[in-house]
Amino acid sequence: MSDIQLFIMNYKPESKHMTNEDFKEYILHLKTLTNQYKPSFILDDSRKRGFILEPEMQDWVVAELVPGWINFELQKYAQVLAEDLFSNISGQQIVEVARKIPGMFETKFFDKPQDAATWFEIQVELPASVV
Repeated sequence: MSDIQLFIMNYKPESKHMTNEDFKEYILHLKTLTNQYKPSFILDDSRKRGFILEPEMQDWVVAELVPGWINFELQKYAQVLAEDLFSNISGQQIVEVARKIPGMFETKFFDKPQDAATWFEIQVELPASVV
């Protein structure tokens, strides 16, 4: 079992101004943190994510993150859907690509962070920035 159970990803509205290089840097930092802490659950709160991922970037994100998450036995990944339609679709497409990988952890989409936390079946109080 990991030291921490829940890892929360929370985007700011300014993410819509990210370049591909900015986003890659963010993903590599995320990879380092999640591989270091090995959470059981990841809550990806994408409501404010404005960055739209092109198909090549979607594939790159899956290749960078998913093998490590499978390796440390991530149990569940929940994505709270983005408010922006195009950001929402690009985020969902990443998960759909990842679901094809053998040994994939459980994934699910939600409209509210509280619903995702309930799905994890753990006792957790979400920070005010997420609620």
